[in-house]
Amino acid sequence: MQEIVPFSTIIYRDSLFCINYNYMIDKIIQLSKTLPSVGKSNSGGWQSESTAERSDLMSQIITEVDYRMNYVYEQYGIGKPKLNNYWINVNPKNTFNFSHNHPHSYFSAVLYIKTPKDSGSISFERPDMLNDYIVPSIIKPNNSVLFKVTPQAGMLLIFPSFLKHSVDINLSDEERISIAFNYN
Repeated sequence: MQEIVPFSTIIYRDSLFCINYNYMIDKIIQLSKTLPSVGKSNSGGWQSESTAERSDLMSQIITEVDYRMNYVYEQYGIGKPKLNNYWINVNPKNTFNFSHNHPHSYFSAVLYIKTPKDSGSISFERPDMLNDYIVPSIIKPNNSVLFKVTPQAGMLLIFPSFLKHSVDINLSDEERISIAFNYN
């Protein structure tokens, strides 16, 4: 039997190796100790204010994310991406992020800066209501409710902004550090 997949939700994964992650970690930890946290989707931890500023710290990273976002926009035929905002997340032990999406943008991305073992996977939720109608006896890729990705330092994930996602609790004694981006 032929399978026809009329709609799909694509999550893009790439790696950014050109970044000095040790330098980034030091700078981000300094920021998290001097600036107040903004509470959005986080339970504990620290989130920076969102901005679109291309600071010395972020300029190279934004250029790299822009390049990859251009590829995604070409695949969807939606013109050139424009960075709306980005923010930094520092999640120490026993912190996590609730399920959320990123309204008012087309695509979002997350770049992992530091990911100790057991620091939490990102879980993407199925965007349709299939599981309201079907209760599978065996979980398979085409009927699962969650898609989990275990992050690694340098990993970049790009996904449609409507896609709900959460981040599991950090069970490591070290902090997980990431940077989130929104684009139109």
